[in-house]
Amino acid sequence: MISCVIPSRDRAGFLPRAIDSVLAQGCPIEVVVVDDGSADSTPELLARGYPGVRVVRTPGLGAAAARNLGVEAACGDVVMFLDSDDRWLPGHVERLLAAIRGYEAAYGVTRNLDAVSGGGFLVPEAGRGTAGDCLPALGRWCFIMTSAFAVRRAFFLAVGGFPENMAGLGEDWGFFIRAAARAPFGFAAGDPVSERLLHHGSLCARAGREEMAAMFRKLLVIAGETGNNMDGFAGIRRAAAWFSQTEEDRCMSVQQWYGRMRKAGILPV
Repeated sequence: MISCVIPSRDRAGFLPRAIDSVLAQGCPIEVVVVDDGSADSTPELLARGYPGVRVVRTPGLGAAAARNLGVEAACGDVVMFLDSDDRWLPGHVERLLAAIRGYEAAYGVTRNLDAVSGGGFLVPEAGRGTAGDCLPALGRWCFIMTSAFAVRRAFFLAVGGFPENMAGLGEDWGFFIRAAARAPFGFAAGDPVSERLLHHGSLCARAGREEMAAMFRKLLVIAGETGNNMDGFAGIRRAAAWFSQTEEDRCMSVQQWYGRMRKAGILPV
């Protein structure tokens, strides 16, 4: 069985689009929505419009804890994720299932629609990902979107899930580092498998200097816990040092910070 875990909090306006994109995949999928303390019409929406969806209710624990509890509640051998303001594109499940054969985890390309700065971009950049040892590349930047990721449930639990101490910023990157330190990833090359909407309500659209600095400090701790040579995490280390020194705080989103760090030579071009 395939399970899809969707964490959501006060996203009743986005949630139907997300759930419908899963149900449109044309194959049996267990949908687990983790309603993380919504105060809007989310409970009524789910009860009325999606009686077949499994709902887990939590008291506002944050995206990482919500995803972790969703995986614990899921029954599928393979778990895929979808943020409530994203959507899966046609063929998402089929292509990620093909990519995960022989692997513990796999990812695909995400098309990003940037409503904050305008335009769009692909993650991985230009759609260029790779299968195999992803840890060196993750030591430079996070090139995987959660909504384009699949993982075997037993492996996810063995890794320990998403780190819950990162205040909603970088917990996906932290998990990918821990997972990649244990096993190679498969990759669904080609067209995007998911679409992400970066909007003013997105958590990563409100990333100030202090939040980014805290994220990189915590990522360095996670990197150290893997037992790997820290030279492989030079990009994260340089970013942590840069954020501890810079006085700049003009960027509105993680993507804008990414561009700024590239321009400053902190990240490889």
